[in-house]
Amino acid sequence: MSSEKSNWYAGDEQQAQYQQEAQERWGDTAAWRQSQERTKHWTKADYERVKRDGQAFVQELASAMDQAPDSPAVQALVARHRAGINAFYDCTDEIYAGLAEMYVADPRFTAHYDAARPGLAAFLRRAMLISLGRDAA
Repeated sequence: MSSEKSNWYAGDEQQAQYQQEAQERWGDTAAWRQSQERTKHWTKADYERVKRDGQAFVQELASAMDQAPDSPAVQALVARHRAGINAFYDCTDEIYAGLAEMYVADPRFTAHYDAARPGLAAFLRRAMLISLGRDAA
């Protein structure tokens, strides 16, 4: 990670820790390199915008939980979710399915989504897998 890029982490130890973990896990992948290239000129304001957009998405998804995960409205949210990931790297079906599973396998992701509404992580996983045409039971 470049020193210029690391400036936006200043004062956010948790975010810096997540960034380090991600680099250790995926740093040798094409998706990681693509993400680094696409975001290398982003400013702190860019990252703050992405964070705000993500928070808004979580709230919208939580509000949509009363609908079926295969409903057009929920699937539109899932398409927006994937488009947001594509801003960082080309999110293949395989990667997207892996993210869906990670949201329920990693307690940090589950807690993040479920803080908005209990069961949201599992709901998002199911909706994501449905978007891929996979059985999501």
